[in-house]
Amino acid sequence: MEQLSDVFKNRISNTTDVLELKKELKVVERIFGENAKHRSEMALKIVFIENRIKELESK
Repeated sequence: MEQLSDVFKNRISNTTDVLELKKELKVVERIFGENAKHRSEMALKIVFIENRIKELESK
């Protein structure tokens, strides 16, 4: 099973700009759609980024 790197998790967790996170999300979603080889990793990243956005928007 794929796991997210600590570098990625720290970068997303430390980002407080929702617009920046949404840009990152669009990039990851594009990679998810274009590259089947990395689909499971990108799915994890999508969920992680979406959760961070929800966390920031609820504050």
